[in-house]
Amino acid sequence: MNTTSSKAAFNLHRLLDGHAYHELELHIQQRQQGIAAGNDIPGLPPMTVHVAGVMVEPGQRGMLEATLSSGTYGLVCRRDSPTGKAEAIYVKGPFQVD
Repeated sequence: MNTTSSKAAFNLHRLLDGHAYHELELHIQQRQQGIAAGNDIPGLPPMTVHVAGVMVEPGQRGMLEATLSSGTYGLVCRRDSPTGKAEAIYVKGPFQVD
């Protein structure tokens, strides 16, 4: 349940072979710094493949469904203002699928 007054985006990413989860964490940290400084440049993490995503409106629920292959995954969570500008971004994981 999105209990905020902002839109929430949940995006599941699979790390490309040869890349470590820490690279995704660093990418998200750079985005966090950009958001805080007011100069965020939106974009997909280059070390991943976007698997599935869902936008959840304020006060609503969403469902993220995907068929997963083996690999390492991270869930990128973003909060957007009503105008669509990113207010915050986080990553949860790693999640391993064998």
